[in-house]
Amino acid sequence: MTKKGTLQAVIGAGMILVLAIALTLVGCAPKPAETIKIGHLVPLTGDLSFIGEPFANAGVLAVEDINAAGGVLGKDIEVIVEDTATDAKTAVDAMEKLIKIDKVEAVVGGVTSFVSLATYEKLALNKVPMISPSATAAELTDIEDDDFFFRTSPADTLQAAAIAILAWEKGYRTASVICRDDAYGRGLGGIFTKKFEELGGEVLVTVIYDAKAPDFSGYVTEVSSEPADVIQVNALMEDGCRLFKKFHDMGVTEDFEFLVCEGVQDPGIPQEVGADIMAGVGGATPYPAESGTFPADFEARFGEPPFAYEANVYDSFVLIALAIEKAGVYDGTAIRDNLRAVANPPGVEVTDVAEALRLVREGTDIDYQGAGGRITFDGFGDVFMKAARVWEYDKEGNFSYIREIEVS
Repeated sequence: MTKKGTLQAVIGAGMILVLAIALTLVGCAPKPAETIKIGHLVPLTGDLSFIGEPFANAGVLAVEDINAAGGVLGKDIEVIVEDTATDAKTAVDAMEKLIKIDKVEAVVGGVTSFVSLATYEKLALNKVPMISPSATAAELTDIEDDDFFFRTSPADTLQAAAIAILAWEKGYRTASVICRDDAYGRGLGGIFTKKFEELGGEVLVTVIYDAKAPDFSGYVTEVSSEPADVIQVNALMEDGCRLFKKFHDMGVTEDFEFLVCEGVQDPGIPQEVGADIMAGVGGATPYPAESGTFPADFEARFGEPPFAYEANVYDSFVLIALAIEKAGVYDGTAIRDNLRAVANPPGVEVTDVAEALRLVREGTDIDYQGAGGRITFDGFGDVFMKAARVWEYDKEGNFSYIREIEVS
């Protein structure tokens, strides 16, 4: 063989080797993800387990609607559900798993304010946005989150102020306040007190209670120690039941009127405490009436109508999907940067998910209205709302909405 022939043979062998290596590397390269994963933090166990399944179901419905409309970036959405067990530490561990192991670039949750407060620092650190459907504590407004925390329910500033206005309109001029010892309860109590006193009322007693305390007798004795016109209660379902049972056992329900937060708005409370005891008890909720086909779709899919915040869960998933489609890439920072672009005006107002996704794919600016009402994110990631709905339990243990109260 000539030198030229030898060289050609060497080059040929080398090309084959390079090609073989290239094919091997291609074969070993990670395959593109077949789905786009979104994390979902829900309390499937613990004190708030009764809302865990409905919240998870709302996420399921949203993802089914998104995927039926062609998914996002040509791929289906996959939900990774993690149980927070109604516990801050468990929630932090769940968030770590979602980010580090499941590699999600967006999360829906946490359900409660204390879970959101426990996990929000992970967001900026890992550049993963989270939308909470129901964490309403006012202190979440100005946390140092690098704009990675959003919520589709309004802050407690609206609800608590509306309850104070309701108290004043009912003719109450003195009040005593009892709050569970967390950001939710203390925040509600503080805002109620401030607004009620601005209106000219006087708060006589404020009690902060431990929701895990074995006996509520001392708390009930303290909050009823002054002859206030109304006792304003800031609780969640389980401790709300315990409080009202104790109010009844100690004769307090016979001597006082009550106004409560939305944490005590649940059909299970009159069933457990007694419909006659809860009749006339009410307050003001921070969430508007559901819109579009969501209520009927949810009931058809799961056999029961949606309740508080489930429309907000649905909207949280839809907004993330729309932001991904708008960004053109599945990336946490890009999702964050496009959430306002799909939720805020200007743009075509749209509620239907399939229509919203189609418009975004066509390059049309949209203003997603939401199954849970109009969504417009402010600079803090909060939604702006100016009205709360007044509600009240009847003698059968059902509650109904009566009217709206506007809060400046």
